[in-house]
Amino acid sequence: GDPEGHNAILARGGEAEKALPHLDEATILRCLDVISARAGQLKNKGLNSWSFFFGVVNVLVVTWFFGVLPQHFWIVYVAETLVLFPIRWKHMAQAKPLSEVLYWLDFCWISNFLCNFGLVIFLVDAYYENDAVDRYMEILDGSSVRQTLFCIFFGVATGPLLCAVIALGNALVFHDADNTVSVFIHLCPSLLAYTLRWESQAVLGRWPRLFHLNYFDRINAWSHIYANAAIFYLAWLVPYTLWLVVRGMTMPSKGYDTVFHSLMRGANPVSSMLGWSREESMQRAKTNDFTVGSALIYMLLHAVAVLLALTVSVLCFVSMYFHGCFCLLAVLVAIYKGSSRYTYYILENYASVLQREFNDVLKSPAHTH
Repeated sequence: GDPEGHNAILARGGEAEKALPHLDEATILRCLDVISARAGQLKNKGLNSWSFFFGVVNVLVVTWFFGVLPQHFWIVYVAETLVLFPIRWKHMAQAKPLSEVLYWLDFCWISNFLCNFGLVIFLVDAYYENDAVDRYMEILDGSSVRQTLFCIFFGVATGPLLCAVIALGNALVFHDADNTVSVFIHLCPSLLAYTLRWESQAVLGRWPRLFHLNYFDRINAWSHIYANAAIFYLAWLVPYTLWLVVRGMTMPSKGYDTVFHSLMRGANPVSSMLGWSREESMQRAKTNDFTVGSALIYMLLHAVAVLLALTVSVLCFVSMYFHGCFCLLAVLVAIYKGSSRYTYYILENYASVLQREFNDVLKSPAHTH
């Protein structure tokens, strides 16, 4: 289709073939070793045919249930949790050089845990007949309790969790369970909230004992959705901040990473706000030596971001089209980020590895002219 381009490639190939005898054999073998090692790293990360196959199938199943059987989407959410969370826990526990199990204390994880716990409680209340259990479940009989729980869930799911897909740049990488879980905990709660809010008749028609979604007309988006979700967030924020300041700051020295330390090691506004130079920021990131002041500023910024994101939940509650379009935007961002990752794997990955491996040689005077 492009004779000139084909001839150019052949010409470059001929030049490389002529130059090959002059290359040092050890250099060639080193290049092959570096490429092989990188391929092994990607394979250990899950880049293989079966992982990619199951990743794609998983996305198709979730999409199919959401579009065709929205009344059963809550089952998909619980099933995904039961499969993906143990995988993520295993990877967190085995992470090097620092274990990542303390990530589960973060707001996004806590919200998903409590959402699943609430669904289990509703299931027990609806279908488990036992006098002793029924006495404890009587608290759910009041519609105001279920209404408050729904408002908290809807606000968190369609506010900070949904916005986090975009803000954190979650990537839908089919073969990578860790990236899949990140997309799941931020996106799927909002998809579940969509089915409960805008497909409520289908949900109630199939699960009348499980969900009592008869209170939407009594809900005010600001005083119920926003306010209850904000109170729930503050109930997490205060104890987590105290833990981070008192104990969490020293966790890396004990072999455990935190979300705070992980984010502070990358590009972040906290370092600039504290006036740290680039060198100081890099040194602190290398040793995980951050101050209590940096932790407090981080948590303050976290709170501001969450409270702003909760305004999105207000719009999602009053408009089906806004809710659907914002979910679609988050999905498109995740797909684009994932495609960028695959572009890197295919086109840039090995060149970057070799560039780092021979960086000192390439910078030598003999190669700079």
